[in-house]
Amino acid sequence: MKFTLGKHRLWIALLVAMIASATANAQVKLGLTAGMRFDRLERTNYNGTSVWGDDHNITGYYFGVKTDLNTPGGFGLDFGLNFCNRNINNDSKWGMELPINLKFNINAVPMFRPYLLAGVSAYTNFEDIHFHEDLWGDSESWTERVEYALNLGVGVTLAGHLQVGLTYQIPIGTYYYYYSEADKSPYGKLAKNWVLSVAYLF
Repeated sequence: MKFTLGKHRLWIALLVAMIASATANAQVKLGLTAGMRFDRLERTNYNGTSVWGDDHNITGYYFGVKTDLNTPGGFGLDFGLNFCNRNINNDSKWGMELPINLKFNINAVPMFRPYLLAGVSAYTNFEDIHFHEDLWGDSESWTERVEYALNLGVGVTLAGHLQVGLTYQIPIGTYYYYYSEADKSPYGKLAKNWVLSVAYLF
């Protein structure tokens, strides 16, 4: 029993040493980022199925800050804080996004380093409840919630500083709900997003 316990302690010590070594050799950079968003806002009814013929294309942009951490083995992590502008229902809105992504860097060529990305993000508007009245006097109201999404992306790091990437965001849950006075029914929206990003790491 003493031998087994000692062996376990040795393995734990080796694991801690490996993690400490990887962390010590990890390269951490701070950067500025900006980009364009291309959203497909899909109308859904209360049970989550799509309502045909009532989708909207939305464009927007964002800027923010990010932290990029990479290990010699190619694995990395990036996270940040983005301020986003979206044109929703002909109404320009500002919001905040928190992305957290795992990365795998292909370190074949130091000056040209492609990467794969997967992670999650949370987005919320700064304003929450909106009202709209159409030409016939029917009103709509909607309440936005925090939008959660899965991120899948590819990109490249040039000369260790400039990053260019393309990410597809898959929605988790409904982005916002609204109630239409005309048809007396609640509906929701799902936002599927393409994000084209550029970042400079210091």
